[in-house]
Amino acid sequence: MPGEMLAFAGMAAAAVGGLVLGRCTANEALRSERDDALTQLRTDALTGLPNRLGLEAEMERRQGTSYTLGLLDLDNFKAVNDRCGHEAGDDLLIEIADRLRWEVGANGFATRLHGDEFVVLLPAMTDDQAAMAAWEIKEGLAAPYELPGIFPYLQWASIGMTHAEPGEQDGDVLRRADVAMYRAKRGQIGITVFDPTLDVLPPREQARPQARPQVRLRDIAAVVTEPDGEVAA
Repeated sequence: MPGEMLAFAGMAAAAVGGLVLGRCTANEALRSERDDALTQLRTDALTGLPNRLGLEAEMERRQGTSYTLGLLDLDNFKAVNDRCGHEAGDDLLIEIADRLRWEVGANGFATRLHGDEFVVLLPAMTDDQAAMAAWEIKEGLAAPYELPGIFPYLQWASIGMTHAEPGEQDGDVLRRADVAMYRAKRGQIGITVFDPTLDVLPPREQARPQARPQVRLRDIAAVVTEPDGEVAA
């Protein structure tokens, strides 16, 4: 009798253990499915980069830190779709996304905001460092692309850079980058680091062309020099 009771107790314990293990496995499967669904929701279907939701999640994660944010807008991208078709345009966006991943590296974060706009998050840096980082990204993206009928094709981008401080609202950081990016579209170099003097007009007002646009010290042109050491005009 005692032996039978021990055997029964062992069987009961095994059954309970199996039930618990089964529930744990089921819970893990549900968590995995939920995580996969969340990742898919935060990923751009075309390029595989994080999308706007992915960007919001990453900016929220960085709320307590300082970092640098860059907003990129591809120049004249519509012409690619018009001349080569939307399939070629999609292929170009995929290639640009791949290059952007490479340019930002392991310490950066690249995302496709929408259409032909991308955002990068980089470590905290000075204005000059931000300008040089933007220049390196711009050069990396501009290397020739192979497109039907227009090879080599050079795709340039206008880039607005800004600094994010701990506790700032995401919308404020993105707005400053937007202001800087539209200012960059007016400049000769296509790169601008935000400063408060830019924050006087709506971005699209700042984007209106002028006959003789001024080059600000915060424009990358201020740190680009000729071989003889003189600042490029």
